[in-house]
Amino acid sequence: MADWAKILLKTGLIAGVMAGLWAVFTQIQFPAISFDGIFDGVGTAFAFINYWIPIFPILWNTALAMGSLLLALWVFRYATIAIRWLFKVNE
Repeated sequence: MADWAKILLKTGLIAGVMAGLWAVFTQIQFPAISFDGIFDGVGTAFAFINYWIPIFPILWNTALAMGSLLLALWVFRYATIAIRWLFKVNE
C-alpha cells in the first residue's frame, strides 16, 4: 500500500475515534439515578463497623487506594493496547 494511503487511513481512524468520543460525551444523555438509599445504608454500616473496629477506616482507605491503583493500571494497559492497535494499520 502506498505511504499516502496509510497516512490517510490512519488520519481517518483517528478522526473516527475522536468523533466517537465526542458523541459519547456530548450527544448521548444518560439518565440520573438516585443512590440515596444505598448511601444511607452504607453510611450506617460504616459507622457501626467503625465503632466496633477502630482501625477499620485505615484498612478501608488502604483497600480503596490499592483498588484504584489496580484499576488505573488496567485502564493504562488496555489503552496502550488500543493505541498500538489503532496505529498498526497495514504495516
